[in-house]
Amino acid sequence: MSKPFSLYLQQVEDALSSGDATEGALRPALKQLVESLAPDITALNEPRRIECGAPDLAIQRTLQSVRATIGYIETKEVGTPLDTIENSEQLTRYRDALPNLILTNYLEFRWYVNGGLRQQARLAMLNGNRLQTLPHGIEQTQSLLKAFLEQAPEPIADADTLAQRMARYAHLIRDMLIENLQSGTPSPLLEDLRAAFARTLMPALDKPEHIPTFADMLSQTLAYGLFAARWYHPPNKPFQRVGAAHEIPRSNPLLRQLFDTLTGTALDNEPFVGFIDDLVYLLHIADMTSIQRDFGRRMQREDPVVHFYETFLKAYDPRERELRGVYYTPEPVVGYIVRSVHRLLQSRFDLPDGLATLPKPDAPSPLYILDPACGTGSFLAEIVAFIRHTLESKGLGGLWNTETLHTLIDRIFGFELQMAPYTIAHLKLSLLLRPDGQPPPDKRLGVYLINTLEKPLDQIVMEMGLWRVLSEEALAANTIKKQTPILVVIGNPPYSVHSANRNEWIENLVRERYYPRDSQREQNPKLLLDDYVKFIRWAQWRLEQTGHGILAFITNHSYLDNPTFRRMRRALMEAFDELYLLNLHGNVRRKETAPDGTPDENVFDIQQGVAILLAVRLPASQHASEPDACKVYYADLWGKREAKYAFLNANDVDTTPWQTLQPQPDFYLFLPQDEPLRQQYEQGWKLTDIFHLHSTGIKTHRDHFAIDFDRDALHRRIAEFRDIGRISDDEIRQRYHLPDTRDWKLSAKREELANDPDWEHHLQRCLYRPFDVRYLYYSPAVVELPREEVMRHLMAGENVALLSARQQSQHNQEWALVGVARMLVECCALSNKTKEATYVFPLYLYYRETLADGTALVRREPNLKAEYLRALRERVGFEPSPEQVLAYLYAVLHSPTYRQRYASFLRQDFPRVPLPADAEQFRTLASLGQALIDLHLLQAPQLKQSPVRYPVSGSNRVEKGFPRYDAPVPSQHDGRVWINPTQYFEGVPEAVWGFTFGGYPVCQKWLKDRRERILSNAEIETYRQIIAALEETLRLMEQIDAHSNLRR
Repeated sequence: MSKPFSLYLQQVEDALSSGDATEGALRPALKQLVESLAPDITALNEPRRIECGAPDLAIQRTLQSVRATIGYIETKEVGTPLDTIENSEQLTRYRDALPNLILTNYLEFRWYVNGGLRQQARLAMLNGNRLQTLPHGIEQTQSLLKAFLEQAPEPIADADTLAQRMARYAHLIRDMLIENLQSGTPSPLLEDLRAAFARTLMPALDKPEHIPTFADMLSQTLAYGLFAARWYHPPNKPFQRVGAAHEIPRSNPLLRQLFDTLTGTALDNEPFVGFIDDLVYLLHIADMTSIQRDFGRRMQREDPVVHFYETFLKAYDPRERELRGVYYTPEPVVGYIVRSVHRLLQSRFDLPDGLATLPKPDAPSPLYILDPACGTGSFLAEIVAFIRHTLESKGLGGLWNTETLHTLIDRIFGFELQMAPYTIAHLKLSLLLRPDGQPPPDKRLGVYLINTLEKPLDQIVMEMGLWRVLSEEALAANTIKKQTPILVVIGNPPYSVHSANRNEWIENLVRERYYPRDSQREQNPKLLLDDYVKFIRWAQWRLEQTGHGILAFITNHSYLDNPTFRRMRRALMEAFDELYLLNLHGNVRRKETAPDGTPDENVFDIQQGVAILLAVRLPASQHASEPDACKVYYADLWGKREAKYAFLNANDVDTTPWQTLQPQPDFYLFLPQDEPLRQQYEQGWKLTDIFHLHSTGIKTHRDHFAIDFDRDALHRRIAEFRDIGRISDDEIRQRYHLPDTRDWKLSAKREELANDPDWEHHLQRCLYRPFDVRYLYYSPAVVELPREEVMRHLMAGENVALLSARQQSQHNQEWALVGVARMLVECCALSNKTKEATYVFPLYLYYRETLADGTALVRREPNLKAEYLRALRERVGFEPSPEQVLAYLYAVLHSPTYRQRYASFLRQDFPRVPLPADAEQFRTLASLGQALIDLHLLQAPQLKQSPVRYPVSGSNRVEKGFPRYDAPVPSQHDGRVWINPTQYFEGVPEAVWGFTFGGYPVCQKWLKDRRERILSNAEIETYRQIIAALEETLRLMEQIDAHSNLRR
């Protein structure tokens, strides 16, 4: 037996016999074994690193004159089944990040290379406290360990692989930083740095909940700072952590100072230093000549620095893109915007050289440019390249010298909130802003780490010592924000409704100018706090400080026509003299298609449609603040992505085929309108002008708990929920997946319900989806938005409510957002699209009164405004009943001609319904409308004799992959809807199967929502009635059209 292995096995057996065979106690024995297998091996076992989430042993040896970590060993207690550990969160994280890893329980060893299992060996079996050596166990284990020790890191020669490997180490560094900062003894170095950032650049960063943000920022900074240092490192010399800061150009003093501390000797005793050294070694062995050559090849077709960062971020944390709205701008888009700004500077601001304007001697520059969310610097880089090209095209390439570059650096600025893209922007610009063949300039580049949306400060508190550079960064950026007369604000600000960038100053600016005056009735004002809206508002504010200038952004295009943005559109027309709106479409959520029916693609890899905004504010002598004075120009760009890129590459603001818009109050839409048709439509009465009271439907925020098909199942859930004596909060939270929200705390709500003696009375029927009635536990203890001000009228007595929506998001689908209900209504009853929330308009309002003698009285009044009733009475010549009014409205809203003719207007706001031509038309349409109401409430007598058949007996289970529809086949069947391989409903016309009610194909939706459920007899009968009701609905809709006065 090999002596090292004999000694190792004896040590393990002794520990087992003494009862001290813990995971930690045996590490010294394993360390001794590993170090005995090769002369220059060191196995490091550092408890502080392990506490912060590092593997138990780091294996080091000297490679290419550099001491490097060549692999890691993660230990578990003797006998622990490794199958249960192999796929754990911890091991998955290690396997994803570490290219050379062993997992062992001291007797079995599993070796992973690049995440995959390469080899495994078992040294001995455990028999009580004794070990039984296996035949060939020592030989196989020795072979595995030696191969592990000889596994040399592979040199990296391409940018994508380097970015992916860097991201893995950065992820591990982030996790260790979080562990350290959340421990009882965090690193003083990290705590000092975090506090300094909070005081100078990022308020609230020192709060406990922002530890992951700080760790994320620092890990990415370390990764990209080291990459920048390696880029400038001279060839054929070892790249080392200590001294890396001196490789970073002086043009970025913040990063240079940070690195002087974070990569210097002060880091030696930090628990996370090992993974940083691993990252340094990864960069040391990288073939930078090949990688820089790879960058050069990519330069011909894309921005290589951006591509590198996208690859990095995809491997590091793809969720960050969503949270921060991090998407990178395609070069054709950047080029179009930059060239357009150049043209507008020439034609509107008397700057013949446009972007290439250079200041005259001893005169201030007339042109300062800022990208307030510069990301990786794409727009700034394109401006620099454009200026150079402009000089060269004039035969003035010789002016591309240090003097010109210093002039550019003094007037081109970028603000960025995240450290990684900030670092990359510096790298990109330092490569561009230098004379050919020369090192990067020492002059500080104008890209600053700052939160653009924070209020400009009157005074900056200067840090002392190591972190003074943070104060200097904040001071310089604050001066630009407050005092520099920025003429051009350009870029691609982030889009994120659930903004991670919340602060009072910018949100107040948005509220002051962009919130509708009737914002208390605005159902979704959070859309106005999307990051891109804040940045447009900030840019408007900044140019108003200058007095004139150009705003040039590409953003989410929702503001062009969404009613919520109506005051924002007016504010832009007041602030600017010219608006150019190039709608690039590509909205997957709206299912946009080109006018010719072909697919429409986004210029980004996102679902949200986008538009380019070019806004010109002329000097004070020419500026007019009235919205009517603003000239608004609009153009569409539809089709394939490559076709859009081709257009953008070939055009600018001067060559785009604009059409002139005349946005009208109250909505000031930034889309072309058929003006005569709009005027005709607006003669109709809007639902909110017909009904006094309305609201959106109920929103539980926990449908899976609060709503059920089965009343008894819901009753049992609620009984458990309120049983605070027997069942703990944690058990209820886990059993029913009930996290706390801002306005709903599980513990408090359980106590509230436990003290409610009438708790069983809150079980109510609710219209959940079209024709889909379920049970709802209607109590504020469970339902977060009960809309009690409206819903109480539907529970108080006999009533019916009209259902509709304020907007339509599906632009290629016929409007059908109308329905009726006699009970509580859930907010997605008509549609589950964000913009298509169901609004409820009850026909009657109930009031409870107590007479002087104590008698209780319930009074009912129509929920109809007097102004509308007066106009209707004058038109028809008699006083119609409330039921007739509702039925008339319902009929018109089901007219196919009405829906098609006014499609563009129905997408924008609540429907407007024209008055009837006369009494006869009113009575006819009201009669047809009442027939529809009876059908849709499943109360029409003829539905009891539904012709739909259900001929085959069976399980009645709606199985996976069903429902499935077979179109009618003459002489065989007249349309079948299958719920499983043997059972079906027969007599379903194709038009009924495809009928859309609200936003749902209702015949499909109703059954899909019951997959894996057994249909009851009552449900089978309901579905038969639904099909019959929809078939009759189609017939009545044709009759309504025949009696309406809408011309086709």
